[in-house]
Amino acid sequence: MYAEYAPEQLLQRFSLATFYYATNGEDWNDHTGWLEYDQHECQWFFSDQTYSTIVQSVLTSPNGSPCDDNEEEDVLLRYNPYVKLWMNNNGLAGTLPPEIYWLTSLKSIDLSLQNMEHNPKYPTLSASWEETFTYELSVEAFGGPPTSYFPDTTPMSALGGTISSYTGGLTQLQELKLSGNSFSGYLPSEIGLLTQMSLEFRLGGNLFTGTIPTELYALSSLKFIALSLNLFSGTVRAGFLDPRIWAFANLMFLYFLLFS
Repeated sequence: MYAEYAPEQLLQRFSLATFYYATNGEDWNDHTGWLEYDQHECQWFFSDQTYSTIVQSVLTSPNGSPCDDNEEEDVLLRYNPYVKLWMNNNGLAGTLPPEIYWLTSLKSIDLSLQNMEHNPKYPTLSASWEETFTYELSVEAFGGPPTSYFPDTTPMSALGGTISSYTGGLTQLQELKLSGNSFSGYLPSEIGLLTQMSLEFRLGGNLFTGTIPTELYALSSLKFIALSLNLFSGTVRAGFLDPRIWAFANLMFLYFLLFS
């Protein structure tokens, strides 16, 4: 059977299987169908809803599948590119394996809010939880003593690790949502290669450090940016906007402090 898979489908199934094991798939809230030998990978469980702040609504996958939209049934031995890695609030743990970056057809990643309902740090939990913390955008929240809503560096969820420079290879990516987890380290400059990013870039509520890479300003089509509630460093400009923000001509929502 394995010899009958097209090479690109074999690579896709292997990448997803590695993701499953690396994020403790057996203990996910729902892992229906995952790794089933006789089931197409596009039929394995995924969170078929994601919250969009842009339209203030819960979005569903139009074809009920994480793969490319088409009307054909997912026949086991037919390659269909995986475009939506939606696993928000599904109990993922561990770190993202490098093999996930082989899914170069990905257009949307939503791994946000893992196990947030068990975390007392945020008393009000909703899909749009960043909006409840607009007033925490202060000097204390961005490089300096944490605010009362971010009192320590206790992991917010069991999904973490660093963001790999390989992320820059996901050149079809239009949105990235990793909010409310335990990701840490520096943001790689390679995010500037994601020039198709035109929707949401949500990394709020993690443990990122360092300064915001200037390459972020290359993603000028973004409509939503959330980087607050982290441990970033840098100089905060209070009272007026950093002129570089005007690079984001389509920006509708901004949740991070500007710096010089």
